[in-house]
Amino acid sequence: MFWPLLWILGSFILSIYIVNTILRNKYNIQKRDWTDFDNNHVNGTHRKISFFMFIITALVFIIVVYLRFPKDPTYIFFGFAIVTLLLNETLKVYMEWKHRRQEKHYILDASNLVLSLIFTVIFYVYAISNFPSPY
Repeated sequence: MFWPLLWILGSFILSIYIVNTILRNKYNIQKRDWTDFDNNHVNGTHRKISFFMFIITALVFIIVVYLRFPKDPTYIFFGFAIVTLLLNETLKVYMEWKHRRQEKHYILDASNLVLSLIFTVIFYVYAISNFPSPY
């Protein structure tokens, strides 16, 4: 059961590398500096919206868990993690497109977002079909 999951992860990493390389060459996108990895907010508005979205997501998560905790909490944790990442990355792509269009990094981020969603669904479907719930 471990090897198919490793195959999915390897395919994901390889596909992101290939797509990023193709897009970098096609659109002449410069590589980002790794020291700028922590500071991924475009401006102060982006930072505030991202923080606000994080707080709202955390509060909704806490409310859902306390009001109705299902038999298998894995689905809630997984769902909230995916929704939070989707919202934050979508916000990042939009803000880069709106405020830093000339750098074209939003193209890479959008393609990474789409590939991440595809492989997350593949991984989730595989995990549900091959790993039964302990409950």
